[in-house]
Formats: sequence, C-alpha cells, structure tokens
Amino acid sequence: DNNYINGNNQDNTTRENENSYEFSLNYRKEFAKKRQELMASASTSIGKDKQILDLVNTRVDSEGEEIFSPLKLIQNGNNATQNSITNIQLDYSHPFGKSGLLETGYKGIIRTFNTDVDWERFNRVSNNWERNNFLSNEYRYDENVQAVYLAYKDKIGKFDYSGGVRAEQVWYGGNLNASNQSERFDRQYFNFFPTFRIAYN
Repeated sequence: DNNYINGNNQDNTTRENENSYEFSLNYRKEFAKKRQELMASASTSIGKDKQILDLVNTRVDSEGEEIFSPLKLIQNGNNATQNSITNIQLDYSHPFGKSGLLETGYKGIIRTFNTDVDWERFNRVSNNWERNNFLSNEYRYDENVQAVYLAYKDKIGKFDYSGGVRAEQVWYGGNLNASNQSERFDRQYFNFFPTFRIAYN
C-alpha cells in the first residue's frame, strides 16, 4: 500500500528599520533679587519603526516536494509605526520677604501614536498582488495635557507652611480604520488638586 502524507512548509522573513530623534531647548534667567528666577524648556522625541514581513506557506508531499496549488499562501506585510512626545515647561519663582516664595508655572504634553498595517496576498491565478483588507488597518491616537500651578511657602516662627493649587485639562482620542469597522473616540477631563502643609520645627 502507498500512503501519501501531505504537509506544509512556512518560511518567514522579517526586515526592520528603526529610527529615533530627540530635540531639546533650555533657558534659565536669574534676577538680581535672590531666589527670583525664570526657567523654560521644550523637548521633542520622535520614534519611527518599519517592519516588513514576507510569509510563504507551501504545501509539500511526503518527499518534501512542493505541490503546486493556486491556494499557496504568499503574503507580504508592512507595519509602519510613528510616535512622538513634546514637552513644554515654564516655571517662575518670586521671593517675598525673608522666607516667602511664590512659585507658578505651566506644563504642556502632546503625544501622538500612528500605526499603519498593510497586508498583501499574491494571487497565483491572476499573477497579481491583492490587498488583504481583513488584516490591514490604520490607527491614530492623540493626547494633549495642559496644566498650570500656583504655590506659596513661608514660615512663621517655628512653623513652616505651604499651599497651592494645580489644574490639569486633558484631551485624548483615537481613530481606527479597517475594512470591517471604523471607530472614533474622543475623551476629555479636568482635574483640580489643592494642597496644604504645615510643619513645626
């Protein structure tokens, strides 16, 4: 009796290219009055990554020889990702009397994340590459954080005290595009953080 056993061979090849960039700027100014100063900074970080995957799934016989079939799976996938984060900060300190100090400032954070996944399948009948819409999609995400603060500290005799407030507004949202669905969401919230501390020395 002859027994025929068929199997599958799968070959994967992955190529990846990754790059990152960073930029920053800082400024500081000291005034004639002691403890009075202004500081500012800005920075941006960008990351890019591209991954290419070649996938071949072949039917073989018991001898390991390829069985020709129009169903032979030959696919090519491209996954491109880019993300960035930008920080902007401003801080100012102003003295009052011998020990009092007023501090105020601003901080902004902007984040983005984008990814594109694109898959193609080779049609051996038509001899053409065709997009695989089931596996392909695009996603976008954005986040924006804006915050300000105000604080004051001083001492009276042996008592040290400090108090302040911080307000934060956040917006974020994402968008997904695929063959079988398209979704978008947007959210926002506001936070308010009061603080107070007193200590005896």
